[in-house]
Amino acid sequence: EASSPLKERQLRNLFAHARRLPDTVSRRWYRKGEALLKQLGGKEMEESLIPWIRQELPSLHRDHSRLLRGLVVVLGSLPSQLSVECLAFIAGWSYQRRQGHGARDTTLARSAIRSLARLGSRLAVAYLVILGSELRYPSATEELLKALRKLAKKRGGSLHDLVEVDTAHWSPDSPLGRRLWRSHLRRLERCLRTGKEWSYPDWKESYQESPLLGAMGRRLIWEDRTGRAFWWADEAWREPDGRPVQPAGHVRLWHPADAPQVALGSNSPTTLFPQWDRDLFFQLDFKPCLVKQYQCAALFRQRDWHYAPVGRFRATSRAVLGLAGCRIVLHLERAADQGPFSREGLSIQA
Repeated sequence: EASSPLKERQLRNLFAHARRLPDTVSRRWYRKGEALLKQLGGKEMEESLIPWIRQELPSLHRDHSRLLRGLVVVLGSLPSQLSVECLAFIAGWSYQRRQGHGARDTTLARSAIRSLARLGSRLAVAYLVILGSELRYPSATEELLKALRKLAKKRGGSLHDLVEVDTAHWSPDSPLGRRLWRSHLRRLERCLRTGKEWSYPDWKESYQESPLLGAMGRRLIWEDRTGRAFWWADEAWREPDGRPVQPAGHVRLWHPADAPQVALGSNSPTTLFPQWDRDLFFQLDFKPCLVKQYQCAALFRQRDWHYAPVGRFRATSRAVLGLAGCRIVLHLERAADQGPFSREGLSIQA
């Protein structure tokens, strides 16, 4: 409900403009939406419109989908905490799975993600990173990566720089920090597999001095350009024998496959994910083993493999995982003795 007749008229004008959302949004439409938003005022948006959108989201999506999409695009011009949280909520809600129908509305979700990217604030980047780990749909991952890379290019840095600089200042004990913790956990384990390196000044700023990433960095094992493994113990970075160390050059996460002869000793730290206790396979020996494809494909998606499922018109396929300086290729084929389609799902063998 508007606070005055004038505000009610301005709301009606904004709604009429949102309903006229074109299939391809033009700059002229954007500029007019920004002008109407400015006339209405940020206070009216935050106190009336945004809470109303969140409360009436299911009915708006059911009865006035064009109006809802237009309002989502317009919210990309309001740099406030409530607008960012509302857009992130709409993106997550739109990708909720309906039994037998898939995601609710991927078009609405893409509009919300693009509006977050258009805002480009630190809070917006934080929610884009969070959505990247919480939304497991391939289309969501593609749209979020596209938005983050566009922001990184606009700022003249890499994707890792954008993510680390804009999310490192959150407290790990805050609600948003706990969600970011899970997102960074997946990213850092991916960095371990790919051999990502940081220059010492950047690494020190992010993984030693910042609240969120600093707390994570002190629970991981690192190595510098000399190959020395070190971790945080007794308020200092120390080598396996307990001597303090000053990292030099580029720093990366320590992987036991690079230096299996290094003995970390009995005082090995408890890391966020397996490092010193990581399983190593020096010789691969795959024996025929039948597995259900839907289970295998879900595991591939979770662990960053690229895999095209086999089916009626594709009898063989392969799963590919990129690693540091190499890649793993797993060849898969349809299990002939089980039949291509059974009640339990398609069986495949490696």
